[in-house]
Amino acid sequence: MYPTVMQSINDLIQNPVFGLTFVSVIVIPAIGVAVLVFDGVWTEGYGQLFLIDFLVCVIGTLAVTMLIYIPMNDYLATWTVSSSLSE
Repeated sequence: MYPTVMQSINDLIQNPVFGLTFVSVIVIPAIGVAVLVFDGVWTEGYGQLFLIDFLVCVIGTLAVTMLIYIPMNDYLATWTVSSSLSE
């Protein structure tokens, strides 16, 4: 049952709303980093914290998703359920 449910979720989640949400998690903080660098305040305390937060955000969302979750979901998509549970 789990593979079938996850395959259904993976099919439903691939839509423009999810894509926009996922990309905005990276784009919006990147704009903030660009503003900090452009203003020259990235060397101050709060600027450094923001840069660290941005890196954690990129690693925590984009890298983990691209390196772990997408390959795992692609592998799961190849599974076929041979029998169902009888109740």
